[in-house]
Amino acid sequence: MMRFFIAAVSFAQLLSWLTLAKVPPLSPDILLGCNDPEAEAAAMVAVNYINAHHRHGYKYTLDRIENIQVSSRTPNREIHSLEVELDLLETKCHALMPTPIQDCPVRPRAEHAVEGDCDVKLIKVDGNYTVHSHSCKSEPDSAEDVASACPVCPPLAPMNDTRVVQGVDTLLHQINSAEDKPHYQLHEIGRARIWTLPEHAVELEFVVAATNCSTQDAKSAPDSCVRLTGDDAQFAFCVGTVKTNEDDTVNCTNFKPQSAASGPSPAHPHPKGQPAVAGSGHHHLPHLKLASSSGESSSSEMKVPTAAAPSAAPSAAPPAAPSAAPSAAPSAAASLIVKRSIAEKTILLLPRCPGKKRFI
Repeated sequence: MMRFFIAAVSFAQLLSWLTLAKVPPLSPDILLGCNDPEAEAAAMVAVNYINAHHRHGYKYTLDRIENIQVSSRTPNREIHSLEVELDLLETKCHALMPTPIQDCPVRPRAEHAVEGDCDVKLIKVDGNYTVHSHSCKSEPDSAEDVASACPVCPPLAPMNDTRVVQGVDTLLHQINSAEDKPHYQLHEIGRARIWTLPEHAVELEFVVAATNCSTQDAKSAPDSCVRLTGDDAQFAFCVGTVKTNEDDTVNCTNFKPQSAASGPSPAHPHPKGQPAVAGSGHHHLPHLKLASSSGESSSSEMKVPTAAAPSAAPSAAPPAAPSAAPSAAPSAAASLIVKRSIAEKTILLLPRCPGKKRFI
């Protein structure tokens, strides 16, 4: 009886081995890696889309593709649906500025930079990626990270802090004191920091919008001034410092706003130009589920080549034979090196995610 039991177990193991040996290995194009060109192309479409729909605060740039999953494919193996997890970094370009993201400097950690995490679902049809939905969250670096980069640098101050609001009013009055210039209204406060060493100072970044009045007109009838819209819209991004000795400085850069993407956008300013100032130190990335529609911005699409045949490059993931147990199938976030010996051949599945970091 024992011999029969041992023979049955051995036969079952043999059948399992034969099954694995006969199943063709997974095609490498299914195991899309975070550093693959196709993943990079999808990520850039996602970042462009996020920036187009983020109308407050600052633009974000891609730091790393954290994970990527192919949800479904059409019969011809063209990617139909995929999901990406992205690590983003705040830049110094305001969200309304038309500056291309590649020309926007990344904000240094010493300035208490903000990081973003986004989950984006994309659809690919005929070589074009389109964002189907996205959800983001953002938060500043920890105080410890700021201190490690600059021990004396202060953290972000709440934008509704009395000293911040008064400082912006002071600098806005200075901007509007020039003769025969457009009269500006506050659009929004971007960020602020309050220094105590070597002297007390409030460091500010904010955006102002031009009105249909000159500074001279606004002195006699300020309530009649209305901000310019449409093709006439004009904004200025201002950086300034207010000090206790009244040695205040402010420098502004004028720009025409980039076209707004369709769809909801949170926290729009008050119609009269006095925005509701958030109590946090930064403008959060939109935590929205946005379903795609025919009216989406063209910035959410990018023409990319279809996936090329797998090459022998070292970065390409070699094929892996699936296990009979479902739990042994390679996951989209494979983080360990898995070795399996089949028919005296070792199949090596290299980690595909997370991808490379672009900034230190």
